[in-house]
Amino acid sequence: MAVEDILGVDIKDGEAEKLVTMGDLYELVGEKLNSKTDFDPVWALVCQIAREHSGSRDPIDKKTTFFPKFAEERTELPNATGESDDRT
Repeated sequence: MAVEDILGVDIKDGEAEKLVTMGDLYELVGEKLNSKTDFDPVWALVCQIAREHSGSRDPIDKKTTFFPKFAEERTELPNATGESDDRT
């Protein structure tokens, strides 16, 4: 189920069979996420959207640049003061 992949939860077949409405799914996922203290659903969605649009399956962390092949060039561009803009 895509919800499991994106949000990092495990929905058992028996649980899925009981789901009737979107509200049921929402409540079940919410319960599962409440027990995961190290999980950030917003970050999971941002990563999923980035992967879908980039086509990349490379690992993503909060320092990953939007355009990795141009990251080195961007860090060498001068900023408004004429100094190198180190974004790494």
